Amino acid sequence: MKKRMPAIIAALCAAAIAGCGIGESSTDAYGGPDSFLEESGITEDDSDVSSSHADDTVSQIVPIIPADTESVAASEDFRSFLNWEEDTNDGKVYNIFCGDEKFMRIVARYCDSYEPRNESENEPGDEPENESENESENEPGNQFGDGSEEHPGSAAGDPADTASENSETQDRDFSETIYYGRIGGAEIRWIICREIGERYLTDLDLSLLDESDPNNVTDLYIVDASDVQKYVDSEYQAAMPLIRDAGLPASDLSAQYAYVKRMGSGDDGVQRAVSYGISPGVFMYDRQAAIDVLGSDDPAAVQAALTDWKAFENVAAKASEKGVAMISDWNNSFDAFSASVSGDWLTETGGVRIDSALRAWTDQSELFKEKGYFSGGERPVFGTFISADEIMERALSAGKDDLTGKYGICVGPAGWYRGGSFIVVNSLCDQRSLTKKLLEEIVFDRDVLRALKEEGVIPNSRVVLPEQIAGPAKVSNQSSAAGEAEASEAAESDSGAYGADTSEPDSAAGESEAADASEPDDRPGAMEAVREFLCGQDPYPVFAKAADKVVLGNVSVFDKYLCDMYGREFSAYFAGEKDKEAAMRVFYTEVSDLISEED
Repeated sequence: MKKRMPAIIAALCAAAIAGCGIGESSTDAYGGPDSFLEESGITEDDSDVSSSHADDTVSQIVPIIPADTESVAASEDFRSFLNWEEDTNDGKVYNIFCGDEKFMRIVARYCDSYEPRNESENEPGDEPENESENESENEPGNQFGDGSEEHPGSAAGDPADTASENSETQDRDFSETIYYGRIGGAEIRWIICREIGERYLTDLDLSLLDESDPNNVTDLYIVDASDVQKYVDSEYQAAMPLIRDAGLPASDLSAQYAYVKRMGSGDDGVQRAVSYGISPGVFMYDRQAAIDVLGSDDPAAVQAALTDWKAFENVAAKASEKGVAMISDWNNSFDAFSASVSGDWLTETGGVRIDSALRAWTDQSELFKEKGYFSGGERPVFGTFISADEIMERALSAGKDDLTGKYGICVGPAGWYRGGSFIVVNSLCDQRSLTKKLLEEIVFDRDVLRALKEEGVIPNSRVVLPEQIAGPAKVSNQSSAAGEAEASEAAESDSGAYGADTSEPDSAAGESEAADASEPDDRPGAMEAVREFLCGQDPYPVFAKAADKVVLGNVSVFDKYLCDMYGREFSAYFAGEKDKEAAMRVFYTEVSDLISEED
């Protein structure tokens, strides 16, 4: 067994650094500058690594087997060669650490051998000694603060029927809810910690430190896409290689999207995390605005007009002539640029190198602000950069009726992503056959992925995601524009000719409604609902093209922190809260300090 205390402590320190001054989600990131302060040592270097990454391929991020073992790898003895063996799970506890019940519900429905544990079967001592002081806040179904009394176990066979609550363990400050189930002879213990951001990660880290009892080891855990790099990097020893140690065949991983595989891989190129659902970014546009500006609201026609950033700026100019802003503000487009940030942050002479992707974002943002292409909440907008998950939330929200049929989507000028979660196997997990079974049945089974797609999950499969929705689909409302205009007169009186600003989910709908809609149990008929929302357009082929277009740059915790800091400073500059030189000076200091700490 590996001694991982120093590594995990280092991870905790990294989390503390990353959490300093950063929002709790990737959607809080903004962007960077286009001028540089020579007196601060910041120089512009056009020779930095291109953000095109044309050579990135799936094969580059698949774990590499030494050449002299290729014959062994191809043989039936490959698993024994890698010390992979079928283990017995009888009498053992398999601990799964999550932020909500979503994955638990999926396992309960689609893992054939999973059985929920009845409350009458609980042995003495199974119930925690301490009850939560905030019991109402931790009650299943109330995790979103909506006052709902619906229990997550309302679906047949849901293990949530047997919930028991463990509020505060001796070493932790956070409330947890425990659920039980069984797979074969192994007891499955679901540890649901609903803390968010760094608070969730801190509790997760504490659980990974607990090596006192094999039955207390966290075997499998869930982390957000923005945090996965902390856990898959080889130096932390907190994640198991999926092929070498978990026994997954490379063929299971080959159908996944390249950018997701790379996000789940450590600095050594070994994949240690996997995702069953993804959230690529697209551009959602107002159909009536597209008709007025481009002469058509057909998704293919709009995409043809938005093929790259230069074309995007040209459409912004045309929209402005019609009195329409292109997007809400500089924040909305940041993720679409920052996903491809690449290369070193320092030049050979010690200056700070600003990546070409961030320079392009700053140039465009300054142009849009100068020309009045941003809405600022006061003008109607042509469209918004939005993730696939956010579209599903809107399409399934209770307040969608006024928005249904107003929008279409296309890939847009760049590949990017926002959100998503990863499944990680603890390197100390000693139940590898059970782990392999769970992952193969839930993450890689195409029939299961198709069922999840019906519920609104965007499957991480290059085979399943592009599959079109059966039946005819109306993809343009151009012929009935007059009727649509009459139907939207009430909305126009409050929000302009093309409706409200679409940069973020409608707060009027309520956070709890959007969150509830994201739960698989609340998503029956999601495919039909999202097509109706998009005026008959089938979004899944668009999501697939968008996912294929994502080509990541730097993905480490260090790089994410710098991008976030860089963005926050220049968001303040664009908002008029500080001048450009002050924003650059703060960012330069931050980079220099972090580089010094690393050295």
